[in-house]
Amino acid sequence: MGRPPNGAAGRCTADDLRDLIASSAEEFCWLSYTLTGERVRAQISLEKACDQLMDGTGLVFREWIHRWARRLIIKSCIATMRGEIQSSSQSASKHPAVPAPSSSAALVLPELSLQSLQECLLRLDPLSRFVLVLRMMEKYSRRETALLLGVDEGTCDVAQEAAIKEVKVRRRPEERMPVQPAPGLTRVSSPGKIRKDNSEWHKLRTSP
Repeated sequence: MGRPPNGAAGRCTADDLRDLIASSAEEFCWLSYTLTGERVRAQISLEKACDQLMDGTGLVFREWIHRWARRLIIKSCIATMRGEIQSSSQSASKHPAVPAPSSSAALVLPELSLQSLQECLLRLDPLSRFVLVLRMMEKYSRRETALLLGVDEGTCDVAQEAAIKEVKVRRRPEERMPVQPAPGLTRVSSPGKIRKDNSEWHKLRTSP
């Protein structure tokens, strides 16, 4: 990654962040729902992440805001799911240890549409789901994944192996499909408060 330009010109503005949220809305909804597995938790996690994202106005380089936004969403989902992650980690820690992946080359997901991948991930326990997303989609290291999830690296390895087996068993030969928003989640057009009306989520409203 090249060095960002020096000075304020290279840092993001509030408009940059609002544009990112609007243009990446479906992607961010997919990520939040896939990690939490439940639309209310997904929406709450996404709202908190968007608020944190806007706090970075003028602090983060433009070249990094997309990656940074995904990390904030992941951390928000982890905070929301902390209890479930800890419960499933206790089960994973009882399984025999598995060899650590020898290289990142082994961390390749089967070719699946995003819809099929999401279906596979939602069948996993919370720890395995987070480990697979962090290690194989976000390309985090074993150490960073373990630190974020609050578990040891051996437990991450067990969860990762279980997740990979599940995904491979359930893979279907389909062409890639465009990103689909999670059921019940609207596009995220801008940060702010969420209101619920007649069981439908409204778009997040702009807070200048």
